[in-house]
Amino acid sequence: MNSKIQVVYCADLDVSYGLLISLASLIENTNSSIKISIITDKERPVSANHVKALRLKYPYVEIEIIPIDTLRFHELPPLVESRFPYAKLLIPEVCHVSKVIYIDVDTIVDVDISSLLGVELGSNSILAKPVYSMKESLEKLLFKNLKISEDLMYCNTGVLVMNLDMLRKSNFSRRAIKFGKANSDQVLTADQSIINAMLYKEIGKLPANYNNQVNPNSELIPIHDYEKGIFHFVGAPKPWDPLARLFLSHFGIWREYERKNPDLFLFRPKLNKSSMFRILKYIFRTLKKGSLPRLYFRIYKR
Repeated sequence: MNSKIQVVYCADLDVSYGLLISLASLIENTNSSIKISIITDKERPVSANHVKALRLKYPYVEIEIIPIDTLRFHELPPLVESRFPYAKLLIPEVCHVSKVIYIDVDTIVDVDISSLLGVELGSNSILAKPVYSMKESLEKLLFKNLKISEDLMYCNTGVLVMNLDMLRKSNFSRRAIKFGKANSDQVLTADQSIINAMLYKEIGKLPANYNNQVNPNSELIPIHDYEKGIFHFVGAPKPWDPLARLFLSHFGIWREYERKNPDLFLFRPKLNKSSMFRILKYIFRTLKKGSLPRLYFRIYKR
């Protein structure tokens, strides 16, 4: 029996720095032995320098790189100009273990992740955090067409506990891609749309503190008032984007782990096309709602 905690991330070059900081928070808060699998785009892989820095900093942690061919997703609709988010659907196919904890890169893991091992899946194939009902989701038409009750809970897939044996038995990865192609006009949030549509009968409830979702305008609550858990920076911009400190109410949580890891902070990206797109997306979306973006002015020492 493998005693290591199996943790999976999906990351390409665009989010490589986010992976660095999220992994640093995970490793520094977990006392148990961990194996980390990083699924990446073989054409735009995570930075080799970032992976080298992680291995030098944490030589006692096993880090596995799993390149995939995103051409498998070419008939699926992109999310923010990328099809890489569908990589999550391949976890049962490329990770040859029975159970994993999946974590998005836009997270800070402020808890010992081994505490999740005691959470039983029972007859469920995954555990995820419910956020609202199906009728409140972007994909409500898809769920209506599939005759899925609108009162069932829709889940965020940023943090998952996955029973890979069960998912492999049902050939989930192949069926998920096929489902996405057949419903491409209604798959609005990539893997999240597909997982909710296909596994709604098999999704158990993840303890809420393991996916504390904070968006740019979330009410600012001191970190010490939160239950220990995982902070998930949903929406845009992302905390590693230049200027993100101006727009994210909870940027200080992310910055705390940058401060603790100055050797990793050296890799913080400069303004690029992807980060500019996310920042402009947030500004335009806020203006469209008739509001002005809320700004947070902070001074941090490097």
